[in-house]
Amino acid sequence: MKQISRPPFIICPRCGEKSFGISEILPGYYLRKCNKCFYPDSQRNEPEVNYILPRLSKRIIYIDQFALSYMVRALHPNMKATGNNDADNFWLRLYQKLDRLVKMQIIICPQSSFHLQESVVSNFFEPLEKMYHLLSRGSKFVDQHRIRKVQVENSVRNWIRGLSKKPTINSLETVVDRNINIWLPREVKLYLSQYPQTYEEELRKSRERIHQQWLKEFYIWKKYSDAKFEQWVEDFYLSLVKEILHAYPDCLRHIIKFPAQQIHEIRLCQFLFESMDPIQLIHSILQEEGIAHNDLWMNSWQYLQSESFRQIHIKLYALFMPILLERLVLDRRSLLIGA
Repeated sequence: MKQISRPPFIICPRCGEKSFGISEILPGYYLRKCNKCFYPDSQRNEPEVNYILPRLSKRIIYIDQFALSYMVRALHPNMKATGNNDADNFWLRLYQKLDRLVKMQIIICPQSSFHLQESVVSNFFEPLEKMYHLLSRGSKFVDQHRIRKVQVENSVRNWIRGLSKKPTINSLETVVDRNINIWLPREVKLYLSQYPQTYEEELRKSRERIHQQWLKEFYIWKKYSDAKFEQWVEDFYLSLVKEILHAYPDCLRHIIKFPAQQIHEIRLCQFLFESMDPIQLIHSILQEEGIAHNDLWMNSWQYLQSESFRQIHIKLYALFMPILLERLVLDRRSLLIGA
């Protein structure tokens, strides 16, 4: 007979058998049902027997694409992982630990649009997608552009109020698409992604465009072996500000005075704000906060030079880029870009 409930079993209130198991786990409680007498029976108008579950406080862990790829390869003997048994075992153990922590309701690893973008162009798309479905259980980071917009809005308001160190993300709801602190069911439902046939082609073109810009930057960066880490960080921010303001040269002609010590403009900054106009967003927040129209440009310029601006998530790019630059110019290693 097919069991309708699972362990752990307790004594059934009706038949007295130790067969009263867990039949369903719901977001805040679970149900029990007897495998012997089927108590509670809806046909007898018997109410569900539910037990309240404790509140959760899960931690979010973002799994980068390279880690997903290595874990998938380590789980599939027919795929070449690292070629190193110790390394392959590391990725296998990592997956096992993450999977266990997800099942224990301690962590969740939301999927992002970057996972799909990186996986679609891979030659083992389906195993990759199954992997991040297992670890995310359907939870997703909201669109990156939406997160960036919220961060800029909060950053401008923090600057006006003199709270430059205040975080620009105030709640989990800002970055994930659902309540992560719910109890997950035992069963995992997989819903494979649906995307138009042109999506992969457009994605490959975009990646090639970024790749070519990386190559251009790489050969320029190699010339500056004496540059310090702090200098590259400053160059990143100066380049980013120039990229944000490049569409408004006439409005800023008498305001902008860029430092003369910049080594090189990091053109890769152009990809950070592709889908939005930061200046329009900054102006709208300044106006909401009572800044006069004639003072918008001056305040925008002052904000872009402030610590508040550097508190938004592009700080990660600003720290990552100099590390990459130092390795490239000191080690003279080739630039490798790929899925």
